[in-house]
Amino acid sequence: MSIGCTSSLRFSSNLSSSQFSTSSSLHNNFQNIQFLRNNRTDNEIPSTILPDSIPTSFQGLASYYGNQFHGRMTSNGEIFDQTRFTAAHRSLPFGTFLLVTNLKNNASVVVRINDRGPFKMERVLDLSHAAAEELDMLREGVQEVTVKVIE
Repeated sequence: MSIGCTSSLRFSSNLSSSQFSTSSSLHNNFQNIQFLRNNRTDNEIPSTILPDSIPTSFQGLASYYGNQFHGRMTSNGEIFDQTRFTAAHRSLPFGTFLLVTNLKNNASVVVRINDRGPFKMERVLDLSHAAAEELDMLREGVQEVTVKVIE
């Protein structure tokens, strides 16, 4: 089977990180998910049902996108916005929500998968700048995290 991409389709969202609380509490993260659900546009790819073969949690190294990726198209057709809580994973379905926790400081954030990567094999996620900032990992650049699939 062959899958092609076209530059004429673009997906975007009117959501920004300023619409979210800066608190890393689990309660606020779940409120953020509900906000995302309620404010989806018709152009957004809906979340997908996870097959049984996809892990419900995992651990590994996470990094974050550099500024040069802001405004570029992601693998699912959205324009990457570093101020939104998004992430790249090699195989999880687009639209999957993850609870990501920094093991160094226990800070957590909910992100939505909208891209493919990371391309360094020792890493499990590439996070947006906003998500990395919420996890307080900007200085380190790469941090050990636990990841739980929540939707």
